[in-house]
Amino acid sequence: MSTLALAGCGETSAANTDVRIDSLPGGIPRTLSSHPIDSGNWQLVRARDIQPAELAPGELLDPQDVAIADDGSVLVADTKPAVIKVFDPAGQLVRTIGREGSGPGEIRAAYTAILGDTLVVQDAVNSRATTFNWRTAELLSERRTACCYFYPIGIDGRGRAAVRSIIQAPDTTWRNTQAFVRFAINGASADTVFVPVGHDGSLRPWMVREGNRVRFSSIVPLQPRAFHAIDPAGSFVTGWSSEYLLRRTSNGLDTLALFGRDWTSAPVTTSDKQRLVDQRVTEVSAGSGRDIAETTIRSAFDPSYIPDTRPAYETYSLDAAGRTWVRLTADERPSILFDLFDRDGRWLDVVAVPAAGWPASSWKSVAWGRSEAAVILEGDDGRPLVRVYTIERR
Repeated sequence: MSTLALAGCGETSAANTDVRIDSLPGGIPRTLSSHPIDSGNWQLVRARDIQPAELAPGELLDPQDVAIADDGSVLVADTKPAVIKVFDPAGQLVRTIGREGSGPGEIRAAYTAILGDTLVVQDAVNSRATTFNWRTAELLSERRTACCYFYPIGIDGRGRAAVRSIIQAPDTTWRNTQAFVRFAINGASADTVFVPVGHDGSLRPWMVREGNRVRFSSIVPLQPRAFHAIDPAGSFVTGWSSEYLLRRTSNGLDTLALFGRDWTSAPVTTSDKQRLVDQRVTEVSAGSGRDIAETTIRSAFDPSYIPDTRPAYETYSLDAAGRTWVRLTADERPSILFDLFDRDGRWLDVVAVPAAGWPASSWKSVAWGRSEAAVILEGDDGRPLVRVYTIERR
């Protein structure tokens, strides 16, 4: 093992740096940091909001996904009806792409990703991916992909789109794998990749019952879970949130590199657990649409099911520059915190963004570009908007 003091290297310029890089069997590099090497220099700066007026062309009705191009154009997958709305860097609507339906170029549910002039739309209802030239709205191609997995998609640096699927792995000894249908966006080649994490991926639910009937279930918060993200370099990044160590893999079976940071799990207090129960009961009671008494829901949401320690992180994503943004587990702080890693797996900084300006749920869509990020929020008037942040190094 070697300990490296890294100062003034590329994006970094920090003293008192402690990055440990060792080589595992097979020459696999493992990079672990004890401190950020570029602390206090990175930030997400609010740049602009996109919120056309009511009844105006481009009004956002119920957006479910967002993508951002290198030139600052923002593409919003709206619903009611389903359509892709293209906004220029100034936030002005310039065109729409597609329309609701199942015919050629039509969509029912859209998850989007951009590479150059090509937009990939994965439609989990129509079980297909459609590509467009997003600058002209020209329909380029369609192909069968996967049904029923409503989740953001990604494009790697080799021009391949990766779409999550519920296909079962062919090898029954593989546990906790995530299937991806992966295809060249400008060609015919395609394959199915099964990416394992190597841990038991089962999540304990709260079960809401009326008599012997299960009305619905809700996943208990703060449980460790498996994550998979698309690496723009052409691989996947996998992780298990009970530890702070992420893995790069090209096909799910190999390991290209490991990276993370020193981490000690934080305790979850009794009051923390009760607050999480209260929050989840409120969310379910307000949004479930079910005629279930709040007392029935609350009695099912046993706080003792919540783990006694927090996982290392809530989720993570990679931006178009290959940096990894690790969202830390939420508490009552007024900010959402990200650990930022460079493409070599070195911990750069801790970046804060106001909680009111970022989706509260970690599973909500976030578009990470090379120099900007975009999120879907609800404005003060109760109407949806898209907020764009610039990724800046001071």
